Amino acid sequence: MAGNSYLISLITPVYNAVDYLEQAYESVRAQSIGFQNIQWLLVDDCSTDGSYELINSWAKQCPNIKVLRTPANTGTPAAPRNLGLDNADAPYIMFLDNDDEFFPDAMKSLYDTIESTGADIVTGDVELMNAGSFKKDERQQLLNDTKGMELGPRSMQLPLGDWIYPYLFNHWSKIFRSDIIQRHHIRALPGELWEDLLVLLLYMTCVKTMVHIDLPIINYRARRESLSHVYNKRYYCSLPRSIEFGFLKAEEMGAQNAELFARMLLWGSHVEHYTDRLLDSDNLSQQDLADCLLSWGGVYRKSVEYGSEYHSAYCRILADDFKEERQDKALFHFFELKALYKQRQLEKNNILNSNTYKLAKRIAGVKKFFVKG
Repeated sequence: MAGNSYLISLITPVYNAVDYLEQAYESVRAQSIGFQNIQWLLVDDCSTDGSYELINSWAKQCPNIKVLRTPANTGTPAAPRNLGLDNADAPYIMFLDNDDEFFPDAMKSLYDTIESTGADIVTGDVELMNAGSFKKDERQQLLNDTKGMELGPRSMQLPLGDWIYPYLFNHWSKIFRSDIIQRHHIRALPGELWEDLLVLLLYMTCVKTMVHIDLPIINYRARRESLSHVYNKRYYCSLPRSIEFGFLKAEEMGAQNAELFARMLLWGSHVEHYTDRLLDSDNLSQQDLADCLLSWGGVYRKSVEYGSEYHSAYCRILADDFKEERQDKALFHFFELKALYKQRQLEKNNILNSNTYKLAKRIAGVKKFFVKG
């Protein structure tokens, strides 16, 4: 392709990923849309393992690769992602994490669909490349499984329903319109986590039409040591800061955007999911748990203000407490719920470890074998 008329700007934040970057590079080079049609923005967050030198060697060979670098390490992909968005030139934008890989037809499938339908966003599916490292329920959470969800075009409409589910999670399996992102200056909160979903949900408040296709886009590498899987105090307190930033930005864009932002948080069960994790946490002190819960107070208040009513009873209780500025009551309810949660988990484990349960499981296995036969 002549000049800089790229079809897609691909943004990849990079930090200490030298063990995985070559696989990501090969997957982009192999794209059926044509590597020359991709503007690849690799944004290094002051890596110390040779990643920066590696991506610079690619840029010297490939005119469509542009390497950028943050002045100092920022600690999360938020600032690198923003820097990539600031330098994107193509009409469409996609994201690739530095340890993931595209399927060969990924970019072409999304590009052809968004061009032919005129949709504002197109999403595909995700595969987990190291699935054997995770239990079944963990795999489902990581993939945000969309099997059985409605395919084809949809219009953004209220009230939201199950049809919205495939659009509310990962940013990697999607293609975005650059003009929407740049017109509304959709960016992440530098230095904080949840930066990918924040950009996605803010974008979703601006779309009118969307399409879900039944094709694998990303081969996702889940790593327990990655930022998104380390459930510590910093993690739990960083997430609500990003969400509150999202509310402020959505309000700036308009009341309808803020209402959609709140309702998408509800339909994606984002707040409930992380409240669940706090209830289940056994690696935080009582004081850290209290600090983490209180950091979510503003999110609970904002979501209720814009009409969200949580699915789970315990989140409705906490939302009411925070709405009425009753932080002490929220803490009391949380620790009561946590004690109950732990008791139920012990009861469940006792059942699963009982001889009666093990015998019943063996009998069920035998019956299944004979039914198959």
